[in-house]
Amino acid sequence: MDGIVPNNRQFEEEFSKANVSKTALARYYLRAIELYGKEDQPLLLINEDPNAVNLEHVLPLAPSDDWGIDKETAAAFHKRIGNMVLLGAKDNVALGNGSFSSKRKTLKASPFTTTQDVGKCDKWNAEQIRKRQAKLAELAPKVWPL
Repeated sequence: MDGIVPNNRQFEEEFSKANVSKTALARYYLRAIELYGKEDQPLLLINEDPNAVNLEHVLPLAPSDDWGIDKETAAAFHKRIGNMVLLGAKDNVALGNGSFSSKRKTLKASPFTTTQDVGKCDKWNAEQIRKRQAKLAELAPKVWPL
């Protein structure tokens, strides 16, 4: 299987820079990571109802000037798994495309620990997204062992 199936290091490396364009897949990845260590087999879990739990892109595709991030950077990082969190549908709708400072309180109060971690950040930019994605990537080989 060498050359076909990546080893853990390769998997972690690829996960650390992955973009996810399909909402259902991003929700699955984040939910499996969220439940890692809390459930016996996170790989086999089915996504919850998308009407109850939404996928939130913390950095919006078209950020306001409050973000201090140019449109090219936003486009490059918008679909990174490190920029996405799980959030209750009502909270997600209420957040809209607001600034990070306006989102922090809601993110911090989320029942999802991986979302709470983002709410604990002082700022949200490309570097923070990279760091979070690297942390998620460290867990990926444990969540989906090969």
